[in-house]
Amino acid sequence: MLHMRPLLYPLSISLVFLLSCSNSDKENNITQVQQELTTEITKVTTALINRTDFKREIMSQGTLNAVARVEVRSKLEEPIVQLNIANGKSVKKNEVLVKIEDSDVQRKLQILKLSMEKIKREREKLLIAKLGYGFSTGDSARIPTDVLHMVNMDVGYQEKLLEIEEAEVELQKYTIRAPISGRIADLDAKLMNPPVEDVLLTIIDDNLMEADFPVLETHFRELRLGDQVRITPLATGEDHKGKISEINPRVSSGGMILVKAIISNQDGKLMDGMKCKIAVEKTIPNQLVIPKSALVMRDNRKVMFYYEDGLAYWQYIATPFENSSSYVVTTEDGDDLPKGKEVIISGNMNLAHESKVEKIAE
Repeated sequence: MLHMRPLLYPLSISLVFLLSCSNSDKENNITQVQQELTTEITKVTTALINRTDFKREIMSQGTLNAVARVEVRSKLEEPIVQLNIANGKSVKKNEVLVKIEDSDVQRKLQILKLSMEKIKREREKLLIAKLGYGFSTGDSARIPTDVLHMVNMDVGYQEKLLEIEEAEVELQKYTIRAPISGRIADLDAKLMNPPVEDVLLTIIDDNLMEADFPVLETHFRELRLGDQVRITPLATGEDHKGKISEINPRVSSGGMILVKAIISNQDGKLMDGMKCKIAVEKTIPNQLVIPKSALVMRDNRKVMFYYEDGLAYWQYIATPFENSSSYVVTTEDGDDLPKGKEVIISGNMNLAHESKVEKIAE
């Protein structure tokens, strides 16, 4: 064992040499990559930024409802004999929608009218007996009021007249007319069958729509009646303009305030019940604004890059306000930044401070 010990020294020297060469190769490779990254020129696009009015957006989600909506009800048990409508059909006010079997009510009304004729003849006899044959029952102005009242009471004229009026009102229930102009919805009825539900149908006038949406209570002081609102239905993705019409002065248990906005729907592209995105637009004057693509993150801090003489210079920023496309920017301390500079808006994801860049046209 003592004679073999000297053989370990040449082996140790060889291992150290090999490791040294390996580390040296890695360092050379890293240095080469760093040199390539340093000398690589990134192509970027830029935009000139200036102070302008900024449209801040208070975002929410809500539901569209027709402003004018009427539920047409019927508790009648007779079958439907005429159905002039279908879901989606447009109707005019007072148009006949549904007729329900009314023969029993018609018969009752006819009997009452015949009974009224008998009462009128009896009344005429009494008036002649009191006033003489020279009196004409058609000339009511000549009849003393007290005499006419007494005779009417004796023959039951007023009671029968009320019964006829009630029967006529009852008969009107069997012919259902449109209370407003609009479109038919939620109709579930068939010919020769009685109405299925208490609510027979709904008429929706969707020329004017209303968006109901909640807003955080922290925004309460920012909202005003008449503020412009952008409504985007999830189904279509199209933007529509509206205005705030109501602000409920009460905060819910969840810390929300209910707001309503009115939207014109003359083109008929909006439907009752649609889900939509809501953006309340508030104008903040004289703000420095950048596109959202100009902002990148470095070590959990917000950064934008200025372009100057072929180099990118970073600037740490804060974004006190934003909307769907832009940010308002200041320094991290809230101080103003200079206007009229070029900001890099694309090609900025992997830039470092003083990276070489080439500006290209968009």
